[in-house]
Amino acid sequence: MLFQEPALLPWRTLRENVELHNNLSRTNTSTTEVDGVIDAVGLTDHQDKYPHQLSGGMKMRASLARALITDSDLFLFDEPLSAIDELTRESLQELLSSLHHIRNLTCVFVTHNIAEAVYLSDRVLILTPVMNETTQLSHQIPVKIERPRNADHRFQPEFLDTCLEVHRALKEKVS
Repeated sequence: MLFQEPALLPWRTLRENVELHNNLSRTNTSTTEVDGVIDAVGLTDHQDKYPHQLSGGMKMRASLARALITDSDLFLFDEPLSAIDELTRESLQELLSSLHHIRNLTCVFVTHNIAEAVYLSDRVLILTPVMNETTQLSHQIPVKIERPRNADHRFQPEFLDTCLEVHRALKEKVS
């Protein structure tokens, strides 16, 4: 699970936070795997820093690295990229997309960003509130863009058409 706010332990370095899974699950993730995931999120030069020495976006990337180091087949993401600058966000979206393809991950990804939802998903689910603070599924929009995806897919007509379809579905629920 990756939350909106990074949940890093302040007394541990970035690297030690990523390695936390080893301590909690009594597994032994190799140094090479830890190095690889830290490098994949672009934090190799910051692995010896403590959370208070990192920007908000770096903290989120460290939390992402910690989640990705596990062997889980199911990931739950609650807007983990919302505090990250646009170019880094796109880079991390590409990383998540490639991991989905390579590791055959199942991800539930909550986002308010239409392009992000379309880029990362095989289908976009739109939930709308109903009485008593519950939600219901109002739309399920398939994303028919080939995998693996890369940055060029964001400019293809199928991508833009799907973004427009999601946008219209959202506007319909607001109106």
